[in-house]
Amino acid sequence: MSPYSSHQTELFHLIKTQHEDGGKNFKQISDWLNEHGYKTSRDKVFTQSHVWSMYTKKNKSNERFGREFVPCFKSISIDVIDSLPNTDLSNLG
Repeated sequence: MSPYSSHQTELFHLIKTQHEDGGKNFKQISDWLNEHGYKTSRDKVFTQSHVWSMYTKKNKSNERFGREFVPCFKSISIDVIDSLPNTDLSNLG
């Protein structure tokens, strides 16, 4: 997974804040970004689809890679096998 650039991180933060805290829809956010001179990572103007895609993909990525797993051991056993060679010296004769 390639990390987000600082530009992409800033854009995601703006989108997330405006959508979750400001209650704006993706069309309103794309308009706001364009009015304030922001461009996509490929130097294009924002559309509603760009904003929606950035928001959903980064949220899915955060969920997937931000999970924590707590180890849970159900049963553990150790089998000890005598693996020493036969040391009976009486056969050496």
